[in-house]
Amino acid sequence: MDPEFWEQRWRDGRIGFHRDTVNPRLEQYLPRLGLAAGDRVLVPLCGKSRDLVWLAHGGHPPVGVELSRVAVESLFTEGGIAAEVAPVGPLECWHGGGIEVYCGDYFAVQPEQVRPVAAAWDRAALIALPPALRAAYARHTARLLPPGARVLLITITYADAEIAGPPFSVPATEVASIHAPWFHVAALEAARGIDPPGDLARQGLTAIEESVWLLERNDTAVPDATD
Repeated sequence: MDPEFWEQRWRDGRIGFHRDTVNPRLEQYLPRLGLAAGDRVLVPLCGKSRDLVWLAHGGHPPVGVELSRVAVESLFTEGGIAAEVAPVGPLECWHGGGIEVYCGDYFAVQPEQVRPVAAAWDRAALIALPPALRAAYARHTARLLPPGARVLLITITYADAEIAGPPFSVPATEVASIHAPWFHVAALEAARGIDPPGDLARQGLTAIEESVWLLERNDTAVPDATD
């Protein structure tokens, strides 16, 4: 998917996927990540999510990654957080209030930039990606996480004919297949017949199923993309 697609959506304010409150699944299942005080949490494609502020206040400093500079700037300004900004290779690193966000291409983020991280929270990253990118995303996430790190993942499924996405419908079989080389995959919950949020309903979607997954990084090494 062209990065300009997301940049334009942020510039136009077409961000119906954004929540103004903390995601209730994060609040509910955070204990399953097994975090100790001070453990850092990777948040891919974080947007301006309030989840980052909530994690920071709870003693689990988030390390977000977000393509859109508009989103990153909004995260800090709307939270009243003063940020220091510094270039890191092709990325920008924003830091303040216990929150660190790398602005740029997720696939350009290197393990040494985000580690030590003990877990990851994916509320809207995998479902934002088209099928052709999902296996590469799972592989890169595994590369960023150490063995034993856990991932709390949210996916949705719906009748593909109703909308084109994003967000995309990601079936359970695909969640298992793309993560299997690097993670143990366990289903925690599947809630059916959920009314879609306003933006999706306006696109014609009538119902979704939301699934919650717990992934645990195994000790299989992830080769560099060039290997």
